[in-house]
Amino acid sequence: MFKQIKEAKEAVKNKNENLESIKKMKKNISDLEKEINFLSDKIQTKKKLLARIELKIERKTDEEAGVQRRIDSLKATYLKLFKDEESKLEEQLESNRIKIEKSKLEEQLESNRIKNEQSKRRKELELDKRNRIYSSLVELLTKIEKRKKNEEIIKAKTMSEIRTNKEIDVLMDSFVSKNDTFVLCIPTVVDNILECIEKDKEYGEGEWTYIQMPRPYSSSQWEGWRLYENKISTFFSLLSKKGYVTQGEEKYYLGVLKEKSLQKNYEEMEDEFQPLLQLNVDNSTYQEAIFLFIQLVDKQGIKDLRNLSFLERYLVRSGFLEKEIEYEELYKMVSDEVENYNVIKMEKELSEGSEKQGEDKLTFNDIQTMDGRNFEIFLVDLLNNLGYRAEATKTSGDQGVDILARKRGKTYAVQAKRYSGTVGNKAIQEVISGKEYYDADVTWVITNSSYTKSAIALAAKTHTILWDGSKLKNVMEIAGM
Repeated sequence: MFKQIKEAKEAVKNKNENLESIKKMKKNISDLEKEINFLSDKIQTKKKLLARIELKIERKTDEEAGVQRRIDSLKATYLKLFKDEESKLEEQLESNRIKIEKSKLEEQLESNRIKNEQSKRRKELELDKRNRIYSSLVELLTKIEKRKKNEEIIKAKTMSEIRTNKEIDVLMDSFVSKNDTFVLCIPTVVDNILECIEKDKEYGEGEWTYIQMPRPYSSSQWEGWRLYENKISTFFSLLSKKGYVTQGEEKYYLGVLKEKSLQKNYEEMEDEFQPLLQLNVDNSTYQEAIFLFIQLVDKQGIKDLRNLSFLERYLVRSGFLEKEIEYEELYKMVSDEVENYNVIKMEKELSEGSEKQGEDKLTFNDIQTMDGRNFEIFLVDLLNNLGYRAEATKTSGDQGVDILARKRGKTYAVQAKRYSGTVGNKAIQEVISGKEYYDADVTWVITNSSYTKSAIALAAKTHTILWDGSKLKNVMEIAGM
């Protein structure tokens, strides 16, 4: 029972609490309704304010439209005014421009007229001046022509005297004998010297630079010009001091020096080409002469200009050539015969090899095994076969000379060098010393071997003839030994 009473009390309490909550909710609802009403009034007020604002905006929009219409009207009016003003200004500018151009044209025409008058006057003065100068030049040229003719007459007479003057001939022979002038014989060298002389005259001596161009014979051209500067020009000055005309006659004098240099080379190389000089030209052909030349100098030697110079002069003197030809043409002629020479040589060697070996004929291999004295005896026989009068010197105290050979008034001091190694400077030095002892004219070294480069250089400097094993073998074949 107490439990029920307790539950009833709690139920009453809960009811009261619920009623209190309802009251509060009713109060809240009432407050909310009041607030809603307040906000509704406020919204109505705002709507009225917004309506008034919209009305004002509409009025402002109408005002702005009116203002824009006025602006557009004013803009159109002013644009029209500006265009009219611009058109007037352009017309005025064009009118002024035309006036200015017209004024300039009139000024230019006036200036041209003045210039034409001045030019015409200058031309008249220039023409008058030229006529006076022309008259003076004609008079001067007439005098020069007369003087030139007189000078040419005197010069021709002087050059004629020079060509027949023995003194100048002796001087030139002496100059060529004491200087190595063979470079003058090389193609284009003399022409190049003459060109350089003209440059000296045009620009002044030492006022221009010699440029060595990469062209045929360029090194020889440079060597020739150096020879002229260092030796020939001084020689020409000597001739001038002696009263000979050299100015403007350099071509003649250089031509004479060239001819004498060719002759000197020919005479110096006669000893090298004795077998060729002994050839019976009446019973021999041009090809046989060329074959003999090839045999004496070998394939490489046909390129040597000194050898070609000798051959050219020999062929002309012997009647195998009618006149002198260029070295290039002669070299080609010889080169064309090399193959024929080799074919005939091989045929001869094969033919000799098939013959019976009954003949007691000396070979080059036999030379290699000889002692020094037998080698000297062999060379005496060989030189005698070549037309020399040769004899061996005494075995001791020979002063470096093993053989003395004589021909055409010359005495040759010969050293025989049967050697297994390469022959050096000593052999050349010894034979040069012996030359003075025997009062010989030419020094000569013959070996079955070869020479050092320094020996070859010394021989060239001292004009000593060198025969190596290859040359000796060829000469043996020519001599039939």
